[in-house]
Amino acid sequence: MSQMDETPRESVLARYADHLEGSDSGLFCTLSANPLSEQAGKALAKTAESLGYGPRGATAISIAGAGEDREDALDAADLFELIEGLDPLCVIATDAPSVNLLSQAYRSPLKPLAANRAGGRPVRAFEDLDALMGDPSSKQLAWAQLRTLPSLR
Repeated sequence: MSQMDETPRESVLARYADHLEGSDSGLFCTLSANPLSEQAGKALAKTAESLGYGPRGATAISIAGAGEDREDALDAADLFELIEGLDPLCVIATDAPSVNLLSQAYRSPLKPLAANRAGGRPVRAFEDLDALMGDPSSKQLAWAQLRTLPSLR
């Protein structure tokens, strides 16, 4: 198949495959600069499932590069192309670097723990979702934000 035969979505999935994990549906999309803790990962998976995206309904994007030099890290233009190609129903930025890069990509400042929008889709931004999951009262703040995302039920 030539590149002209590919859909924009297939092209984006192929181009950024090293940065993607999970479902290729891309409807419930999470962004992280660093790997999430098991607790935060489970919280996001549980949220995706409870909102009707299915048990494996989330697509995780790693904005960091694979090597120490981080040459293949996503920049704002890459992230914009990737998100627009996936066309998710919602986006969750899980740490400060991903919030900053998403803000740059959409040229719109995103506020942590607030209902944001980027490219017409709801975005929930967290400076450190891992840290929030470690404290009971902060965990409740995170859950309150995640529950406001669009439901497929």
